[in-house]
Amino acid sequence: MLRSIISLVLFVLFSFAAFAQPQKPFTKGSWELDLSGSFGSYNYSSTYESISPYSNYSTNHDESYGYFQLAAIPAVYVADGLSIEPEINCFIIKKSAPAFAFLGNLAYTFRIKNQRFAPFVRAGYGISNAFQFPIQNGILARISDKFDIPIINAGVGLKFLLTDAVAFRTELNYRRLSFSDESSYYGYTSKSSTKYNFISVLLGFSVLL
Repeated sequence: MLRSIISLVLFVLFSFAAFAQPQKPFTKGSWELDLSGSFGSYNYSSTYESISPYSNYSTNHDESYGYFQLAAIPAVYVADGLSIEPEINCFIIKKSAPAFAFLGNLAYTFRIKNQRFAPFVRAGYGISNAFQFPIQNGILARISDKFDIPIINAGVGLKFLLTDAVAFRTELNYRRLSFSDESSYYGYTSKSSTKYNFISVLLGFSVLL
């Protein structure tokens, strides 16, 4: 399944590239379409043991899950090197409902004269309906169907120009997600606040238009 998704993503990108009429990369008025992602698997295991004078009890639990994360990031350059980048992010994990996030980013790409690579930085803010990370017995921590989890996003990376129309992109990405909840039960009120900090490596391809 993951291989099929990756193959489809690459086919779409290179189909765009075949018909692209690129301007000078990363300059005012140019566009960039990036698809980045990561995939892999993780293992969850637990052991429980109860000992008493009357009986002993123990149990083991071990499961493995595959996951895939995909981000679609179109960019428009409003000045040389400076781009506005909306982002749609999808996190898919086995046996769980997909989680989605929507972000708005501001990025700057540093084009180095006579070089085929360009470093970049970006930062932004968005919302999600889940903590996009597998926790608690292998279940994606999806809070609700509402998009009420704020995200702070930041990244630094490199774009390698393979042709005038296609670039390979790698990014070290940081995200902070937070969620607060309050509930009442028979006169008792409880409040909770949770924050998660994630650092990941994203790999992808960009089409330059």
